[in-house]
Formats: sequence, structure tokens, C-alpha cells
Amino acid sequence: MIQVISNPSSFNGEEILVRGYLRIRNESRALFLSKSLAEGRLTENSIWVQESEKTVYGGSIGQDTDSTLELEKYDRKYVMVRGIFDAGDRGHGGAFSGTIHAKKVANMLETLASKQSRANGDRQVQE
Repeated sequence: MIQVISNPSSFNGEEILVRGYLRIRNESRALFLSKSLAEGRLTENSIWVQESEKTVYGGSIGQDTDSTLELEKYDRKYVMVRGIFDAGDRGHGGAFSGTIHAKKVANMLETLASKQSRANGDRQVQE
């Protein structure tokens, strides 16, 4: 994410995967490097997150799911977002480093726990 923020034009039009702290406010849907930066509202060091009707939520980044959760469910959580980056769209009020048009959003802790479980040979049981 640091590379994207520091040189947005290099990633324009590219599909990227970024990790960060998602903070949603009245007129803000931004991915920050950390919780403390989100609390400080340093929007120039964040990426606007734009969702669509095709955005997939939940699961891990490597797998698709039919979850119908909304972006707001991930507020104040560390997430991974995969999508197309637009350096020209600087989000609400032009205050962000760019916009990621999200294809997939996943909770980082759930994704890491799932990977660790598979690495340990734990069986995945469908309910």
C-alpha cells in the first residue's frame, strides 16, 4: 500500500491487492496504513474504497464467496482489498491518494486464521 500511495500513477488501471485499516465515516470510505493514521484522518495517505454490486465480501482473498455482507461490516478492521486502482479518482473531495474499485474485500484476521488452519492440517468442515 505504501508503494501505491507514494506513486499512484504507476498503478493506474492495474489490479492490485492492498492491506490496511478500513475506516468508514459519513463521507469517507478509506483504507489507511494503520488504525492510528485512520484516527488522525490523514486522507492523503489513504485510498478511497469504491464498492459495486459485483464486490465480493468475506472468505479469503484467494476464494470467492456468495456472502452478501456490506462494506460497513468491515469498518474499523484490518482488511485486504483486491481491485482496480484509479489514480485519477481521488475519492470524495479529491482528498485521497486514489480509488480502488473493489472486486473483493476480506477480513485480514479471518484470512490469516484460515491459512494457518490449513497449514496445520486442520480439516475444514462445512456446516
